[in-house]
Amino acid sequence: MREFERVREVRIAIEEEEIPDGIPTNTTVPTPATFAGTRPTKSSYAWMAACLILVALIVLWETLHVRRTESQASPPPAALNSIAVLPLKNLTGDPEQEYFSDGLTESLITRLSKISDLRVISRGSVFTFKGRNADPIEVGKLLGVANVLEGSFRKSGETIRVDVHLVNTSNGEVIWSNDTSDRAQRDVIAVEDEIACNLAEGLRVKLCGVIPPAKYAKNVDAYQAYLKGRYFISQQTSPLGPEGALRRAVEYFQQAIAIDPNYAPAYAGLADCYTQLNWFVAEDPRTVIAKAKAAAERAVQLDDSLAESHTALATASLHDWDFAAAGREHERALVLGPGVAWEYHEYATFLAAVGRNDEAIASSRRAEELDPLNPTIIADGGAAFYSAGEYDEAIARFRRACQIDSTCNAGNDPENANIGLCYLRMGMKEQAIKNLEAEVAQKGRNAYSLMPLAVGYATLGRRAEAKRLLEEVKQISARSYVPKTFLAYIYYALGLKEEAFAMLERAYQEHDIMLLALTADRAEPLHSDPRFQDLLRRIGLT
Repeated sequence: MREFERVREVRIAIEEEEIPDGIPTNTTVPTPATFAGTRPTKSSYAWMAACLILVALIVLWETLHVRRTESQASPPPAALNSIAVLPLKNLTGDPEQEYFSDGLTESLITRLSKISDLRVISRGSVFTFKGRNADPIEVGKLLGVANVLEGSFRKSGETIRVDVHLVNTSNGEVIWSNDTSDRAQRDVIAVEDEIACNLAEGLRVKLCGVIPPAKYAKNVDAYQAYLKGRYFISQQTSPLGPEGALRRAVEYFQQAIAIDPNYAPAYAGLADCYTQLNWFVAEDPRTVIAKAKAAAERAVQLDDSLAESHTALATASLHDWDFAAAGREHERALVLGPGVAWEYHEYATFLAAVGRNDEAIASSRRAEELDPLNPTIIADGGAAFYSAGEYDEAIARFRRACQIDSTCNAGNDPENANIGLCYLRMGMKEQAIKNLEAEVAQKGRNAYSLMPLAVGYATLGRRAEAKRLLEEVKQISARSYVPKTFLAYIYYALGLKEEAFAMLERAYQEHDIMLLALTADRAEPLHSDPRFQDLLRRIGLT
């Protein structure tokens, strides 16, 4: 949201040496000179008053000009207890060890995020600096943090060395260093705890003794499989694509569980994979949701103190339409992980689904504060504003996400379906079509890109084109799973109300997760129909 500078009205009065409003208290207001033996005339009083007013106005203008210039040139000061952990550099010479250096980085972020009075930038933002020789001062300005942790990882045989140092982003000075020396790889968990505790001490915040050391992965092979799973979850924009990366992650989490059946984080990671696969896989959602919930429940059963387990169970419960359980699990996760951006992001999704839009926006803002360069979090924040009907705010976030995301059309004015749907709601129909067509050109002819364009064509009265896209989506649906809500959206945009309700009923029977957006999405023309209210009641949204 734009912030406009307000300059209050200034009244300049010359009486009893009163300092005019808006002039700094350390500014000396000039007074007229008097000469011994000379009595000022009435005209000289007027002249001196005019001079005084002129000088005061000049001082005031200069003061406001300097303040405005400073506010435009300088970002807001970073809180002292704020840090970004940059990706550790893999100095092994072996690209296959990237999972290990990335995993160590993510583990440190997770450990530090448990400190309630420390703002820790989350993974999505710091990994935008991976492979770059980032200047800590510039990183501090971009992320709004006072400290940056950077370092490297080396490996020789079965020994590892992790060297890190903490840098003050205001002047680039190293204020703390930690050299682990050569340690056995099986001691990697102890190494992480040592670095986290020493770092917390260097930041003068409380960690060790308040939060117990990590107690997982008694078997180093299980831990390495877990790290590989986390690594592939983050590779969804790689050539593997979302489904390919998530499938690989599933394999590694299952491998970790096979090695150590009591390894709670691996179950939480597995649950995350399944809930995310729901959005990318042409597969019956009922099967995927059941797998996600089973894995998340096992994670919580093994360790009730792990925030990630409760977040995973909350998300799986939301997909299972168990809204009461989802709310409870999110509240528990926020207590256990008060500095985890992804938890606030998932909580915002839950809040939007149940119609608590103001809270959803607040939670998405908090997620952005903790992960300001994560395009997924920014775009989903835009979705929260879209649900609330604040389309200008939504468009601003969708544009910003596009400018960060390399897979998006990030021109001077990015074009994608999210922005197009906002324009459609705002009545800017031609601009909407331009964006919706750009999405198809960029992402290909799939159900996810064709559905919004078909709705746009139907809204503009281009019925023949909308019907052709409807048939194309039907053909895709015959080959693989397509959410039936997509077909319902196109039908009611065409004014085919009965067909729309038939598709919504099929979506309900298939447990289509897109039904979670019904209260805030494009089904407004159907809201007044008793059948729609009955559907919401059966889902649990009323």
